[in-house]
Amino acid sequence: MEKDSKAKEILISLSEEIIETNKKNYSSNVSKPQNNRKILIAGAGGFIGRNLCEELRQYGYYLRTIFRTKESSLRIPDNERENMEILIGDVSDEEFCRIAVEGVDAVINLAAEISGDNQKMFRSNVVGFFNLANMACKHKVKKFIYASSSIVYGNGNESYQKETDKLHLYNFYSVTKYINEILSDYFHEQTETEFCGCRLFNVYGNPNIESWDVISKYFKAAISDKPIVVDNPNAYRDYVYVKDVAKAIRQIIETESNMDSKIVNIGTGCPTKLVELAKMIKTVCDSDSEIVIRNKSIRIVNSCADIGLLSSIIDFRFSIIEDNLKSMYERYRKDWEKI
Repeated sequence: MEKDSKAKEILISLSEEIIETNKKNYSSNVSKPQNNRKILIAGAGGFIGRNLCEELRQYGYYLRTIFRTKESSLRIPDNERENMEILIGDVSDEEFCRIAVEGVDAVINLAAEISGDNQKMFRSNVVGFFNLANMACKHKVKKFIYASSSIVYGNGNESYQKETDKLHLYNFYSVTKYINEILSDYFHEQTETEFCGCRLFNVYGNPNIESWDVISKYFKAAISDKPIVVDNPNAYRDYVYVKDVAKAIRQIIETESNMDSKIVNIGTGCPTKLVELAKMIKTVCDSDSEIVIRNKSIRIVNSCADIGLLSSIIDFRFSIIEDNLKSMYERYRKDWEKI
């Protein structure tokens, strides 16, 4: 009852925030689909979104994809647009979401702002989520899958994070992700649409020299034989490869199990200490870099998924981090040589 009350207050607030309708451009490159299921992917231009599009295309799905700008849609090469409809628009636009959701079998919401202005983050992460979820329910879409985050757990203890653990919301992004989970509970109670929130752990696999995540930082240092600086070396993370995330989401789409508004961790269940990660990358790069240890205070010390629930829903084996780092190195090295 307390959850429902909170959700209703949020919904009333959201209804006052929805912006006026704007016209949006869209384009398509559609041929006869191999798979009868039509999937809407919001946030298709992002790191996870692009990999998910690739995964679903391989299995013959018809994709309707949402990009915020025409420029971001260009990240999908022309030769990868078969059976793909491209919509350009903003999920905080209610009318745009109504058009986008109509006629699909499932919605996957990856659209989000992860930092910056709180008001902008609220409109994208909360208003946008509400619009898509609301329209999915109105159109009786079977499944609504969305990206939550392990950040809602805050600083983990010495054990693995379970979906039933107490949450610690320490920044506004984590608050928006929790609101998404409350809203999914509310909508599921009101309709037959199945909701599944995927609490993603540390997703990696973006071989982009312009990235500044921990793995990218370590790679840049190792490739240039500069010191690899490791803050709090014994802190650990659950690093999950982006292609594994895409495969896990596809299997969640395909499972016959009733998701019943589930929240599920997507991680490997295997913790990796930051110092061990640095050593792996140094070895992969055959680098002469020195590993420099700094006992610097960091907000999240330990983070690793309990994947018992995930394993009960899908049958999936995660790839090995060392193998993935090797394939990433080849791309990093080629990009580095261009500089």
